[in-house]
Amino acid sequence: MKQWWIGILFCMFGIVAVQAQNREPIEVIKKSGGIQFYQNEVRLKMPQIKTILKSNELAYNKFKTAQGARAISNVLSFSGGLLVGWPIGTAISGDKPNWIPAVIGTGIWAFAIPIAISANKQLGLAIDQYNQGIPNTFSQRKPEVHLAVQGDGVGITINF
Repeated sequence: MKQWWIGILFCMFGIVAVQAQNREPIEVIKKSGGIQFYQNEVRLKMPQIKTILKSNELAYNKFKTAQGARAISNVLSFSGGLLVGWPIGTAISGDKPNWIPAVIGTGIWAFAIPIAISANKQLGLAIDQYNQGIPNTFSQRKPEVHLAVQGDGVGITINF
């Protein structure tokens, strides 16, 4: 009988713990080096974003589309870079380069750029979809309390 009650207590605490988990929004910050993602002021990497977005099916599907486009863009960019770099390396070494691969590589690069832009837009849409699925309640914001000391006194500031 005692074990039965202990089992019920563990189940109740487990349900309360799962319900108490708070889904926080993901912030998108555009910098000169690309796009960075933050949640609770912690920078997220793609595997972490993937894990977070799995909780929202629509956002996760958009994320997978973005990842596919990003993979295609990366392959094309690498191929184009190789085709551009090979004749340049040949020219630096003093041999006579064949510039046709460089022209083709430049075309491949030009084709990869809009695909990369599309992938970033899809990723932004996935994050927006995820953030829209989070209930917007005041309880998610954590107030910050600071002690302010100035020359003429001491005070407390509370930021919501």
